[in-house]
Amino acid sequence: MQMWYSASNKTALDFISKFSGYMVSSLGEYINFSPHFVTMPCINCTPEQKRKHCYDDGKYCSPLIAGKEVADWPGTEVLDEDLREYCLHKKVKAEGKEYKWWDYMSYINANCTELDT
Repeated sequence: MQMWYSASNKTALDFISKFSGYMVSSLGEYINFSPHFVTMPCINCTPEQKRKHCYDDGKYCSPLIAGKEVADWPGTEVLDEDLREYCLHKKVKAEGKEYKWWDYMSYINANCTELDT
């Protein structure tokens, strides 16, 4: 099962939090889960927008932030969190402790999300 999302997508984080109980308790041994992260280019962004919301001169931007200001959360921080979640999942899955990723995601969703997207 693949899930494509961004750390700025509250609906996706809500789903992950709710689904985590099933993955940890019963489905995890039957489903090969992998997170994937959505980025988009911001071709028409200003240099300031690219600096604040993108990497590689606008090639990789957070999809809900690219080209516009959303709250006070820079797109580069969203991309950093996406990368953190990807690396954490890869590491704990290789160790046979994927439940730690689900726990982390539930914690992040409950304590660290403020965007209404």
